[in-house]
Amino acid sequence: RFDLLQAVEGQVGEAQCVLEVMPGLRLAQVSRLARALGSERVITQRTLAQLQALQAGCDEWLLLAQAGEMQTLSPLLLAAPRLVLVVDAQPKSVTTAWASLQRVAREVPQMAFSICHAGEYDAQTETVLTSFCKLAASRLGVQVEQIGSLGEALAMGSDARMALATFMQRLLQVCRNPAAKPFGTRFPGSPASVRLSVP
Repeated sequence: RFDLLQAVEGQVGEAQCVLEVMPGLRLAQVSRLARALGSERVITQRTLAQLQALQAGCDEWLLLAQAGEMQTLSPLLLAAPRLVLVVDAQPKSVTTAWASLQRVAREVPQMAFSICHAGEYDAQTETVLTSFCKLAASRLGVQVEQIGSLGEALAMGSDARMALATFMQRLLQVCRNPAAKPFGTRFPGSPASVRLSVP
């Protein structure tokens, strides 16, 4: 699968970058695009036009990133309304989630934050997540909402179209002024009809 940046640069067509996983769900690789976004004015303009074209055919977006990819925050992440940290049974996953939260909270403390467990939810899991949320409040000054599952997180949005339009406006603002924090108000995350893999 090609990266969406290759469509932006005119190397391939959009159809070669977007995979239809099932009816109503499309997947696009955008890791290279996320790194290039904001670096050059022409690339940024073309990227925004490409994303707006994709937006016209989608109700909702979900941006996916591995924790290690948050060392350098892309404009896509900075413009997102909510960060959902997903941990598993491995202690390292909680440590990694904490490091990711610290990095993002320093840049955009007004972002909405949630945490959930990818596996079975039991008393021990609840204790770990509760401790994580309390530590985030006391050490970082941010509220992290504890949720039962990723599915629950995705169901939190109320007006997906409005959220997507607001995301595009914030993305434009971040690209025009990378130092700006475009978070006057929060809006909740929402479920995905399009999945974009980003750093």
